Amino acid sequence: MGNFSQSLWPQIRPAALSGSLLAGLYTLSEFGTVAILKVDTLTRLIFTTYRATYDRSSAATISIILLLVSLFVVNISRKFAGTSYRSKIGPGTSRQSIISNIGKLRYLAFSLFVVLNAFIIGVPGYVLITRSLSVRQELDFSQLLNASLNTIQVSFIGATLALLLAVPLGILGARFKTKLANKIESTILITHAVPSIVIALSLVALSVKWLPFIYQTIFLLAIAYALLFMANSIGIVKANISKVSTQLEDVSRSLGKNYLSTLFRVTIPVALPGILSGWLLVFVTAMKELPATLILKPTNFETLSTQLWTATSISQYAQAAPYALLLVVIASIPSYLLNRNNDSVRMEDR
Repeated sequence: MGNFSQSLWPQIRPAALSGSLLAGLYTLSEFGTVAILKVDTLTRLIFTTYRATYDRSSAATISIILLLVSLFVVNISRKFAGTSYRSKIGPGTSRQSIISNIGKLRYLAFSLFVVLNAFIIGVPGYVLITRSLSVRQELDFSQLLNASLNTIQVSFIGATLALLLAVPLGILGARFKTKLANKIESTILITHAVPSIVIALSLVALSVKWLPFIYQTIFLLAIAYALLFMANSIGIVKANISKVSTQLEDVSRSLGKNYLSTLFRVTIPVALPGILSGWLLVFVTAMKELPATLILKPTNFETLSTQLWTATSISQYAQAAPYALLLVVIASIPSYLLNRNNDSVRMEDR
């Protein structure tokens, strides 16, 4: 226990607390689960207040409370995180990771993974498939197809906008490590603490007053996706730009190319596979976004997540199952590509 508290825990503490922070913020901003289970949380109260009375003032007041709670969680996490612990042994030469033999405990570890995957994948998959097959009413395949195409379309636009915004900020953070760059990056990362329903209400107020031509359009919904998930892309873009050797850029500039030409012909092409993984991450995340979609979607524009929520809100769980199953199937494709890309990166690092 002493080795864990003195040696291992200081090294894993930043990552563990960061993961706990993201889980806590996601729980605070969660809407779909609490709406289905009819649990009165701040997110559900904001949505019902806005939908029932279209009173943006009352919804905004509750949103401020939710935002303050989220910021409090962020500050507490930073306080306990402390200074990142870094250690290094030797000159830094790469070597293959040592695999420890844990003996008979490997059977227990394997059993835990089997049980975990059974609850995470097996049980939901079984329920969705059996519920989909038990639908008594004739399934409207045209409605299902339309919702799928709408989901892919708006998620594609949102992920592309997020990437276009993240690339210059990622380059700024990777190549220009100034106080201004750090402040900009920190400001963007604060969006993790802003629930999606708060951003959606802000965009409603902004578009109605200043940009009425984009109100009730998929472009406004795509902007919401970009703002919500841009922080995820920035971290990935920054990490992959940092991996590109500055010597390659120096060689390019020594051959007469200016900085922008070097950036578009050397740096970005080398980092492109990793940058695209950031696009895939936003695309997958945007597909299942619910509260912002419910508030900002155009009239008669339905996605898989909104159709799923509509059916479950009136307790038609069997009718909701095909939409949930198709959402999982579509999202699994970019998820597979994203994991395969991560596996290839890990193999290169060994």
